Amino acid sequence: MRYRFLIILSLCLTLSGTAVAQDAMQGVPILLSDAQIEAMSGAEQTSKAADAVADMQQVHRSGVLLLEKTRNEEQDVLKLNCVNEKLSAIKGFLKVGEKAQVRLEDAIGRADKKAQAHQLKLVLMASTRVRNLGEDMQACAGELVEYSGPTKLELDIDENVRTDNPTEVDTSDVTIDPYPDVSPFQ
Repeated sequence: MRYRFLIILSLCLTLSGTAVAQDAMQGVPILLSDAQIEAMSGAEQTSKAADAVADMQQVHRSGVLLLEKTRNEEQDVLKLNCVNEKLSAIKGFLKVGEKAQVRLEDAIGRADKKAQAHQLKLVLMASTRVRNLGEDMQACAGELVEYSGPTKLELDIDENVRTDNPTEVDTSDVTIDPYPDVSPFQ
């Protein structure tokens, strides 16, 4: 119940003037103002919402697979909890996006431009949050670490470091102080 409240609250706070959506092909944010959304036809709005929901569903599917992989192969509780937390948030945003898509189609049928803009913003904002959570989830599981080629090791050795290995060191000139006055071992 608490997560649902936080999800709805974060969506409401971020829906001020523009909506942010992720371009499915490039991953580049697209800012849509109210005027841009209202200038779109109902079919364009429906298409954009359907693409955003499809992207969210894909992130959800990959998250479920990642959760199973983390649970079965790695058995790391910290990774599992992190992935599970992100996946739960993704599920919440996916529900918000799917409901907003249905309400968008209803608003298009009623020709309610204000409701259309609001519902499309909800879908696009949910899509953005799901994409970000998907990246966070992959980071939790360590899936974002990529191998980029051979590793080169550079070693710098200080010239002043001794090369011999003395086994007997004269410590006669080293004074050993008794315990300090504040120590409980006196």
